[in-house]
Amino acid sequence: MLKQEAKKTLKQNVYAYGWSEECWGELPGQSLLEEAFTDRAVIAINLTKSYCWMNKLAQDKYQFLPNQCSAESRARLLHDMMQDQELVRQEFLDFARMLAKRGVTSIKDIGFDRHSGLLPVLEELEAAGELPLQVHFALGCLYGCCGRKRK
Repeated sequence: MLKQEAKKTLKQNVYAYGWSEECWGELPGQSLLEEAFTDRAVIAINLTKSYCWMNKLAQDKYQFLPNQCSAESRARLLHDMMQDQELVRQEFLDFARMLAKRGVTSIKDIGFDRHSGLLPVLEELEAAGELPLQVHFALGCLYGCCGRKRK
């Protein structure tokens, strides 16, 4: 599936989400990715977001290991992924539709220092009348008004 996805896109990286260790019977080996993708970073996050199957190129580029799959560890990866505005738009709309099917009409999120590309997408959707739910977004700051890091 990763090879098929790589053929569909000209993007340098290959991203995936939702695989299950239970279906594999064990954690998939890095060597499979090394053999299949010699010149592209590949990151496949499991369903529980507790493990990132990734090749060495991805580990070097994003500076975290497969078992360090927290949102904080994946900050560089998330930043890169959020640069694709169409991907952000589509993923947000898919997420909003899933929430709507479950009766959710309003969400709140908090970001720190950067909006990572989400705010422009939300503003565009709202201006076009396509925002499918109410979104409350707060930006925090790791740095005070004077630019010094908070403790």
